[in-house]
Amino acid sequence: MQQLGDGFMQERRICVDSSCILAVMLVVVTAGEVDAAESRLRGMWIEPAAISMVASDASSQTLERCTRESVQAMKSVGVTTLILAYAEYNGTFFYPSAIEFFDQDIRRIVKGADCPFDVYGTILTEADRLGMQVFLGLGRGGDTPLLWDFDKPGWHERNEKAIALGKRIASDLATEFGRHPSFGGWYLTHEMNDLSRASVYYDPLAEFCHSLSPRKPVLVAPAGTPIITKESLMKSKVDIFAYQDAVGAGYVPYKNTYDPDKRIAMLGKTYAQYARWHAETGKRIWSDLEVWEMNGKQGYSGAYPAAFERVKRQIEIEAPHVEMLTGYAWHGYLQSPNASAERPIPKARELFEAYRKRIDR
Repeated sequence: MQQLGDGFMQERRICVDSSCILAVMLVVVTAGEVDAAESRLRGMWIEPAAISMVASDASSQTLERCTRESVQAMKSVGVTTLILAYAEYNGTFFYPSAIEFFDQDIRRIVKGADCPFDVYGTILTEADRLGMQVFLGLGRGGDTPLLWDFDKPGWHERNEKAIALGKRIASDLATEFGRHPSFGGWYLTHEMNDLSRASVYYDPLAEFCHSLSPRKPVLVAPAGTPIITKESLMKSKVDIFAYQDAVGAGYVPYKNTYDPDKRIAMLGKTYAQYARWHAETGKRIWSDLEVWEMNGKQGYSGAYPAAFERVKRQIEIEAPHVEMLTGYAWHGYLQSPNASAERPIPKARELFEAYRKRIDR
């Protein structure tokens, strides 16, 4: 997680050319059966690590109030689906667990018993109360570039370890949180651009998650230049694909331009192509719509809330091609003026207020 200025951003994109690189029931969707998404954000991504970064202090009481109030604020603007991006990240678990493993990214043992605050349990409890649904992210297991390193020596061994750890975490989450009414599905945190190759990781985990909760779908979020075919979609064990719109850093194929307009100019054709891939495959199609921006002065970091007019354009372009619009992400980029446990972030409040006025019209 990076902190610069008003924004918070996990480096969720891995640029291939530079080495930085509802609960829905599972149904078959055929061409013409899916209505276009409403022109509003019905889903919202939550980066658990960002909660402590926006909270006014680090006490458990403040973190709990911050978390609950943010879920309430999402509900107030019509969000029905929450996606928790990861159960563990950068050495920290976001729910108490007996699991521990060696994190290759930071080169040390990570222990679930050291969890400082139960983000997952707090959000699920609040979502239960508010009638929302929550997708549980597994995490990257301390091997962030896994699905970009297929040709590197030892990749198959890394993949087997990642699958084994993913199954342990999924089983743990199902035991701990599976009885919550708001538990709506699973999110496989590792991102990819080549579905056929990534399916060697995705499919075993998706099948395992289905075995734990047969009626709960599995979600992934393909990166900005996905290599996908109708055939690879039909073979995939994943149920929902939330395509990153990649507007925040002005991404064009294999390059961040830091000019959002360059990416926005591509969105209509890009999402129309995604929709054609999905026709008659039985796979759900969502949008992962970025509500942040970067100016590039410090590379891929320093994210801050986008202007509402830009977000409005994304909504209008993407909605006709997908079933649900989901916003990436809440904490640090959208903030209710009633957020009593967060430090004020003026641009995030401006975006929240402008968005709320639009949907209240």
